[in-house]
Amino acid sequence: MYYYDYYYYPIYYKPSMMQSLKYTFNRENVSKALQTTQKTLYTVNQIIPIINQVRPIISNAKTALKVAKAVKEI
Repeated sequence: MYYYDYYYYPIYYKPSMMQSLKYTFNRENVSKALQTTQKTLYTVNQIIPIINQVRPIISNAKTALKVAKAVKEI
């Protein structure tokens, strides 16, 4: 006659800190992270000049609308 008054929880192996770091910083992960960083920087380096070129156009458009309203009132 068997009595099972408890639940069986398997004991999971927890890797040491050094093993975790070794897994985290393996070559493939570092390589993928660097590639993603390079792509992001490339995209940002293309977007910043576009923003700097569009900003004056938007401010000039606002001014042009104000001028058009003033001319319309006259």
